[in-house]
Amino acid sequence: MKISVIIPLYNKEHYIKDTICSVLNQSFYDWEMVIIDDGSTDSSVQIVQSFQDHRIRLYRQENQGVSCARNRGIKLAKGEFIAFLDADDKWMPDYLEKMMALAENYPDYSVFCSTHNGHYIRELPIISIIDDHCKYPYIYWTGCMFIKKEVFDNIGGFREGIQLGEDRDMWLRIGCKYVTVYLNKELAYHPYETENNLARTVDVANSFPYWEWYNYPYPFKNSLYKYTTLLIVNRAEELVRQKRYTEAWFFLSKTRGYSSARQRIKLLFKIIFKK
Repeated sequence: MKISVIIPLYNKEHYIKDTICSVLNQSFYDWEMVIIDDGSTDSSVQIVQSFQDHRIRLYRQENQGVSCARNRGIKLAKGEFIAFLDADDKWMPDYLEKMMALAENYPDYSVFCSTHNGHYIRELPIISIIDDHCKYPYIYWTGCMFIKKEVFDNIGGFREGIQLGEDRDMWLRIGCKYVTVYLNKELAYHPYETENNLARTVDVANSFPYWEWYNYPYPFKNSLYKYTTLLIVNRAEELVRQKRYTEAWFFLSKTRGYSSARQRIKLLFKIIFKK
């Protein structure tokens, strides 16, 4: 078994069929699909069960969050490589073939990634070796990651109990120890309007505590500080838009680095004028 495709599933009855079909239609066939249903209350499970392909394995659990579902999928995976696909995302038919070819052509590397819809990076060639991924804040997306399973033995799983940003944390933790072979081709598709898109329903105050990243052993500290500060400021600005000024200031007070003072002043003016 070459590849394990891990799909966390929660109430995606309108999308899961197309997601599964995008895997079934792959030009590369040596894969298994590990679907972890995280307590769906709609017809998602019945739709999965309607498929009769022996490569599809379904496991069910009480609702514990996407990180717990992905971590369970990693433990159950039998493949040499792990590929993640959310239950409302799709791959182009040659995604697995392209990623497997990339892994074979760069056998000394363990982490691979492609581009998804709308995120082609003009300044990069078709294939890049990226050692400082904080230079490209939105380059890594879960549905485009293709990783040797042994990486998770070294890094650990996704951090559980986090509503937003747990995936970014995983890619940063991996980036502390591994470089990425990046294929600058749009091989995956994400619909930005879904009925239970976490990014649209999560309370921003419950997102990952990004300030912890300042202490990560990332080899490029300047990029790390800029990347971390950017995400904290984005969260603080969202709280300002919600008029949650105390929480916004708490977030911003966690920033470090040369740009943090300027960002605090800018946000302070926003708070003053919005009041």
